[in-house]
Amino acid sequence: MLARLAGRVEPDDFALLRAVGSNMIGLIQVADSSAIALPSSAGLRLGVTEALQMEEGSLIDLVFDSGKAWPGISGGFMKLFVTSPAAAPLERDRHWIVKLADGDRPGLCAIEYFGMCAARSMGLEVPETIISDDYSRYMVERFDLDARGEQLGFADLCAISGSPAADKYASSAERIVGMLEAACDSSTVACSLDGFFAQYLLAGVIRNGDAHLKNFGLLYGQTCPATLSPVYDMLSMAVYAPKRNDGDADDGMALTLNGSRRWPAPAMLSGLARRCKVSHEREAFWVDRLVTALVDAAREMTKDRRLADVDTKTKAAIARMLELWSIGLRPYDSAAAEFVRQLSRGVTGPSGL
Repeated sequence: MLARLAGRVEPDDFALLRAVGSNMIGLIQVADSSAIALPSSAGLRLGVTEALQMEEGSLIDLVFDSGKAWPGISGGFMKLFVTSPAAAPLERDRHWIVKLADGDRPGLCAIEYFGMCAARSMGLEVPETIISDDYSRYMVERFDLDARGEQLGFADLCAISGSPAADKYASSAERIVGMLEAACDSSTVACSLDGFFAQYLLAGVIRNGDAHLKNFGLLYGQTCPATLSPVYDMLSMAVYAPKRNDGDADDGMALTLNGSRRWPAPAMLSGLARRCKVSHEREAFWVDRLVTALVDAAREMTKDRRLADVDTKTKAAIARMLELWSIGLRPYDSAAAEFVRQLSRGVTGPSGL
């Protein structure tokens, strides 16, 4: 981020905080002491089509020239906030996070977009997502705003645990279960634990090695008790890891499960289900939804006419993503796994990233 913003913000910590602090997800904001009032949650007013198609440098210039603060959102993507005006008098403005391409990880926007589509198809709560025609820019609707546009509280589980961001990998799935049990009340704890199990199941199968503490969070409001937030970061990050001899990624989960970071086997995930008080029947329901979601998502993405025109490195990333999905699916449904693997071979592009 700092490299892209060279010459736009002063190179010190407080200047960076001043640039992003008044435009963060959740209720906590920081503003210069000379400011009269904190800005609203609205980002740069821009139509969705413009936000997706505008040249990157021009878009960044427009954000700074508008006087809007840069969004204080963690993560490897370059991001900004955009508010798309209501299309009709009875409709409301919509607030988006725009994620720009990462030159070091070809196809990253596409990998996240398809991971989020799979999560939605599985039945998890997922904000609306949009991707540009060339798969180089990705938008996700903000989930920390209610129907009136008022901000809700949000805290990722790294903050809930009291750990610095640098320790986001220094934890376990079991610890997340404990945090949810402690933070959620009787009306939301069962749903939150069920949702966490389903998210972790999906992360393991699609080889999301970046499912760390900051990628799970709690959402709350004045009249709403704390509950697990919608999915906001679900992607096959192992696409960018070295390939093992057996075809799987030479990587692992961000958090331990049963003391291990290995890609979780079904028996390990069943143990997590019991820890989350998810019944055998409910676990089977989620597994069935997962298999169907990945098959459907793979079929739809390979039918997308836009895929033919994206660059070869992005195609290679998508093909590798599908290959990893097929490997993760194999212990659950060998026929579905083979179907997805065949689809991966149909995505043209070089064999390496």
